[in-house]
Amino acid sequence: MKLKLTNREKSLLMITVICLVAALLYYAGIKPQLDTLSELEKKAIGYRQMIDSIKAKASLDNHVYNEYKALNNKTQGLLRNYYPSIIQEKIILMIDEKIKETAIGLVSVTFTEPALTDINMMEKEKSTQENELEDLVKQLYNARNADKKEQSNKETKDETYKVEKMTVSLTLEGSYNQIYNLLKEIEQENRSIICSEINITSNNSNILNCDVKLDFYSVPKPFDQDHDYFNWELTGEYGKDSPF
Repeated sequence: MKLKLTNREKSLLMITVICLVAALLYYAGIKPQLDTLSELEKKAIGYRQMIDSIKAKASLDNHVYNEYKALNNKTQGLLRNYYPSIIQEKIILMIDEKIKETAIGLVSVTFTEPALTDINMMEKEKSTQENELEDLVKQLYNARNADKKEQSNKETKDETYKVEKMTVSLTLEGSYNQIYNLLKEIEQENRSIICSEINITSNNSNILNCDVKLDFYSVPKPFDQDHDYFNWELTGEYGKDSPF
């Protein structure tokens, strides 16, 4: 017995089939693509926000860049007069030049070996700039030894911060003006040279005997500020058999 459908039932059945096919196509093909498109749009929005954030950070108007620039300028100002490293030959040439310029008599000169010294033991006036310099040296010292600290994993309560120091002892003979001019010439080098000790005595003549101790300090620098300092301009044979 065949089931005979009316035209109305056939229409309803056709509509039902079409709806089922449409639903199947939507959930099986279109909806996954729409979900994927939505996820891609969310990712695109996230990437655009990330790009905007990077552009903001890279902008010259960023406060972080301005703070870095100000700190870098401050650091260079504090370290400008300090040697990047103590090179004994350079200091010998400088002292020899000053002695020749002032025509003072050099009786003897001695140099200590460059060595690390505790920054807390440096003889200096307690000024704001020097306190800032001490803090800066501590930061540079920490950065320079970060890898060693990570490897050793040893922490101490009282951390010591060291700078390189060399002492030059001069025994001089000359007039007061010659001694004064020599010290002034050394001062005008605008370097980290401290006259830690000076003793002047007079003999029967107009010649004064002067013993001077000069301390030279160097601080590690994170930037190239003294490129000419490391150049050695003397070539060929130079020097003399006796320095006196």
